[in-house]
Amino acid sequence: MARVESLSVPQSNLWERVKTFVNSELVNILAALLFLLLVIFLLYPIVAVLIKSVKGPQGLTLSYYLKFFIKGYYFRSLTNTLLLGFINTVVCVVVGFCLAYLTTRGPLGLRKPLKVVSMMPLIAPPYLFAISLIILFGHNGIMTKAFGIKWSLYGFTGVVVAQTLAFIPLAYLMIENTLKSLNPNLEESAYDMGASETTIIRTITIPLLAPGILKAGLLVFVMTIAEFGNAAILGGRTPFLAPDTYTMIIGEADFEMGSVLSVILIVPCIIIFFVHNYLLTGKKFTTIGGKPVASEPRKMTPFVKVPFILIGCGAGLAILVSFGVVLLASFTKILGVNNEWVLSHVKNFDC
Repeated sequence: MARVESLSVPQSNLWERVKTFVNSELVNILAALLFLLLVIFLLYPIVAVLIKSVKGPQGLTLSYYLKFFIKGYYFRSLTNTLLLGFINTVVCVVVGFCLAYLTTRGPLGLRKPLKVVSMMPLIAPPYLFAISLIILFGHNGIMTKAFGIKWSLYGFTGVVVAQTLAFIPLAYLMIENTLKSLNPNLEESAYDMGASETTIIRTITIPLLAPGILKAGLLVFVMTIAEFGNAAILGGRTPFLAPDTYTMIIGEADFEMGSVLSVILIVPCIIIFFVHNYLLTGKKFTTIGGKPVASEPRKMTPFVKVPFILIGCGAGLAILVSFGVVLLASFTKILGVNNEWVLSHVKNFDC
């Protein structure tokens, strides 16, 4: 027995040392694991793609990048992608701000329904809106036939509409979170001193929302130019970098040019990220106390209320219609062509 005890004491001491070390260095251990995961799943793929884009049969080369900038098709693809990102960012931020303002400062009856509708696209894949737009405004779409619409859905405009509906929640959540943290007493004080609501929004609300607006713009821009589904479904012959990258790798098996397109797609995101940081560096955006204070809801003036409700409710209605159309299409044979109710689409889901 004495021999067993003499062996168990060192083991007990070792276990205590391990527990003490883990408890004292737990934060550093978790940080090291997180860094390792980032290296494996983020840094390594980016570096691998970068190396592939400059590695040719004879060694390092920039010929693939030269081919990208010489060929007019790739330049149009880059231009369309950047323009798409810019337009979607502006539209999503404006609509997101209107929705956030209505759900935090608007009529009480609209707040909860608008918030629920604004967040609905988060539960669906982005290409759901491409499908709903095709059902409504395609060549044989419901609205196209009903009103004789000559507008062609397929192309740049269709992608812009689908991407906007898909990424409104990203802008809304960022802006709404920042707007809720603002001290309403600042706005109330300005209103009591005679400032109009438009002046309050322009000189107090929006400047204090700068971090949320910039973060919303950064996120929407990155997600928009990287989104593949809507551009592939609705793009038609309009080139975009994301689907072109997929086609280059899967269709043509040209991994070098596919890597070049991927690197070119990353560069605007990096530039926007540094611009975002530069605009916020050295600036403070805080309110007195830094926390929201309870106050009586102030009625919106008609000059602000009407356009905000038109924009916010219009976006919410478009989202609801998109979900409703896809839901109906799943239980009809061909919605708009043969409206017979069927369950075959649902029954064949696993096939």
